[in-house]
Amino acid sequence: MKRLSIIGLTALLLVPLTGIGNYPLHLLILCLLWAYVYTSWAVMGRLGMTSFGHGAFMSIGAYVVVMGWNHFGLSPWLSIPIAMVLTALTAVLIGYPCFRLKIVGHYFALVTLALSEIARMIIVALRDQITAIVQNAEFNGTNLVNGSVPGINALASADGTKRITVDAVTLSLSGSVVTITSTASISTQANASAMISIVNTSIQNVNAALAKLASGEKKFTIQNDFVSKLVDALNTGIGNLVDADMAVESARLQSLQVKQQLGVQALSIANAQPQIILSLFRGG
Repeated sequence: MKRLSIIGLTALLLVPLTGIGNYPLHLLILCLLWAYVYTSWAVMGRLGMTSFGHGAFMSIGAYVVVMGWNHFGLSPWLSIPIAMVLTALTAVLIGYPCFRLKIVGHYFALVTLALSEIARMIIVALRDQITAIVQNAEFNGTNLVNGSVPGINALASADGTKRITVDAVTLSLSGSVVTITSTASISTQANASAMISIVNTSIQNVNAALAKLASGEKKFTIQNDFVSKLVDALNTGIGNLVDADMAVESARLQSLQVKQQLGVQALSIANAQPQIILSLFRGG
């Protein structure tokens, strides 16, 4: 039996190298996946326990692998062990209180059913959060991501002939970028599988849209830096002109003061002339 298990595992590991094609490989993966689910159900059934939480554990594992690849660039060979650890921790978090409180039978089934529902509600809440984020992404009365405006533009020259334009992108649900619909559901395995593909496509579209917005933001940043430097240069020039005008006015003031002093001296000399002439006659 052990030898047959080793032979079977080796054969499964060599299947991707046989070149059987993507579709047969996909069917084989689904068969093995449901065989795993059936085995886990059978083991718990032999222990007298019924669980409806397998969907939650499967979704946790699937989403950890997908998010690890999309957000952190982790290979599935690295993400799968991480997903297994997180799934095991979730199982311990749910199972320990149940075993501690001796929750078995139908009550344990209800607990696991609640776990699946909680996982579904979390994913739905994340879906609905997209709408809230898009609607609140507004600045100065303009929202570039909800499709309410075609774009924004700003003056790029003093005469108004040149403008900087940034086109808007629509990140709302059911759009061309975020293709997830507002009624998207993961209630079945088929819907969940389809949702993974839709989420991946939406993530790629959003990354491209954000890159487009970042390019427009860079244009405004460069223009703002240029205008700031231009304003600084103008302020410096105005300051130099003011300083030059102050120097000219100061020179004029000094010139007037000198002229005033010369005038006073001239008047003093002119007033002294009669006295000088009278003193000459008196002396004579």
